[in-house]
This record gives sequence, C-alpha cells and structure tokens, in this order.
Amino acid sequence: MKVLMLDPDPSNRYCTDLCNALASEGVRVHLLVAHGYLHGGDAHFRYTVVGAESAVGRHFRKGMQELEYLTAVIRECAWDGVDLIHAQWLRVPEERYIFSLLNASGVPFVWTAHNAFGRRGDARGTGEAYAAMYRLAKGVVVHTLESREVLRREVGLDPERIFVIRPGMPLGRRGTASEKELSRRSFGLPADGVVYLFYGQLRAYKGWEVLLDAFAAAINTGADAWLLVVGKADGAQGKAFKAHVETLETSVQGRVVTVVREDDFVDEEVTRDAFWACDCVVLPYAGVTFSAVLLQAYAHGRPVIASRLRGFEESVEEGVTGYLTPPCNVAALAAALMKHSEDRATLLSLAERVRDEAARKHNWSRAASETLRAYRTVLGGA
Repeated sequence: MKVLMLDPDPSNRYCTDLCNALASEGVRVHLLVAHGYLHGGDAHFRYTVVGAESAVGRHFRKGMQELEYLTAVIRECAWDGVDLIHAQWLRVPEERYIFSLLNASGVPFVWTAHNAFGRRGDARGTGEAYAAMYRLAKGVVVHTLESREVLRREVGLDPERIFVIRPGMPLGRRGTASEKELSRRSFGLPADGVVYLFYGQLRAYKGWEVLLDAFAAAINTGADAWLLVVGKADGAQGKAFKAHVETLETSVQGRVVTVVREDDFVDEEVTRDAFWACDCVVLPYAGVTFSAVLLQAYAHGRPVIASRLRGFEESVEEGVTGYLTPPCNVAALAAALMKHSEDRATLLSLAERVRDEAARKHNWSRAASETLRAYRTVLGGA
C-alpha cells in the first residue's frame, strides 16, 4: 500500500512517529511536509520538504511555496500513483477545493481531526473549511471518543466513517536531576520551587489569559512558583499576550519567564529543556477534544493540570497522570496552582510513573495497526 501523507506542521512529532510506525507495518509512506521540518533525522521513510514555511509576512514567497506544494500533491497522485492520501491539517482553507478534485478523480483521502472543534479562534472561515474536509473524506481519524461525538453531532458525520485511534507516545524522557537543574538555569529559573509550563502555539481557545490571571492570584496568595511559557504566537496573539503580562503586578511578572517566537517554532532543544525544567504542564484550554501537548508532557514524565473537558478526561487519570479543573475558571485554577506549589513532593512522585501509566493507553504499534485497518476499510469502500 502506498500512502501520501500531508502535514503542514514542521515541528509536531506526531506525523513522523505515525509514518515510522506505518513503515514498520510495510506501508510505503511519502510525507510532504513544510519547510523547517525538525525531525528528518528520525524519519525512516521517504519525505519531501515542500510546504510553505511558517513565518510572518513573506506573502509572495509563501504563495509560491503553496503552489509548489499543491503541484507536488497532484504530481504524486497523477504520475507516481498513490492508493490513498492521509492529510493532517489544512494550510489554507482554499485547499479543500484541491481535495474535492482529487476525491472526484478517484483518489480517496483520510483526514485526521486532531481537534474536532476545528481550532476555534483561528482565521475566519477555517471552521467551515474543516467541516467541509470532514464531509469530503472517506474516513476521519480522531483521537478520543469525545471527538467522534462532536463530529457526529455538529457535522453530521456517519459514525461508521470515524475511526477512534489513540496516538502513541512521542519521543521523550524525564531527564536526570542534573539535566533538570541545567535546563532551569538556561531559562533563568531557580533550582527550587515549582515550575509550571504552558507550551505550544498561543491561541485564544488555549486559555492562556485564564492561566496568567490564575497564576497571578496564586502568587498573590503566597505560592512559591514560576510560570514558563514556551511556544509560538502570530502577531495579534503575541501582542495580546505581551500586553496581558504587562498588566500583572511587578512581583508576578518576575515569576513569568517567556520564550515566545513570532516567526518560527521553538527548536527541539528548547522544547526538551522546557519540559525538563518544569514540574507540571498546564493545559487550561477552553474547548478542545485532544492536545498533542498532553502526550509531550507524559513522554517527558510530567503530570498535567488540565481543563475538565471530556477529551482530557479520557486520558488524564486523576492523581495518577495529573489533575483536572473546571475550564475558564480563574479561581479554581489558581487554587490548583497554589495547592501543588505547596506539595512539590507529590508532583515529583507522579513524575516517576506518569510515562509508564500513560503508555498503557498510547502505543504507536497499536496506533499503526488500527490506522492500517482504517485504510483498508476506506479502500474497500472507495
């Protein structure tokens, strides 16, 4: 079986790990990925860097790269011959028209709905574009039962076309005590005290404003903690984040350390150090059905404090892999941050076993087998 894998995100390990797992099952995978691909050294399959780079501005350059990308997709389907396309994200909403043409030409495609809400808070029209992709796809892969229910209820998809496949664990390890100390030093963080991490792209639905306000409340109540924010933000979100931080009291600002980039994703070394430096990862999302950051936390042996959303409830085991708080609730999140800053020993105890506990649910070999089964189902009905 030959599969053309499409992923415009050059930083997320998910697609690389999935392609490696599928290749081990005998699938011939060819990944088309964006410029800035970080995981080529770990790729045991064919890949081509062709998608538009992630950067502010440079519209003509990115437009040409987008044209190059779409040409590569059509060429693969028309001349190289693929059995199936598996797409991870839309780069721009207009791409759905290309998929519609390919679908009509007889090349079936599978779509992964990483977040079934369609990245609420993104550019205007993106939600409709994602819904259109869900309906066009011969099969839709989701990571949680909640995602399947959302697509059934809000998009009207036939549950028979939706495949619930939990992804495996990304690469990562806890890091030694000395590595943790060095990582903290690289961010200017103290060796003692609890460090909370918010990692990923700054988007409205991820609740970073609630986290900043909750952290400020915890510090003002006497919490001995620091907040490390690492990730990427577009111009508007970046400015909003900076402005919000500046509204905090000086004593709180001194405990907020940020590595937020506008033009590019943070590299693997910074990512690794961020997870090693922290004691706990905070996911204060307002609405999401799945988050890859959750698995990154587990892979690095870090428990989480996450919003009590159904998608998180399927993966977070209270008091084992993390804790849940009501979404969009500053007081509740502040109380959780305060409580765990006073009991770092419990966080460290959870860290010793969180990876092994999470691996019981998230296994790449099982994910590859289930994905291959979904492909065969789709091809059988194509």
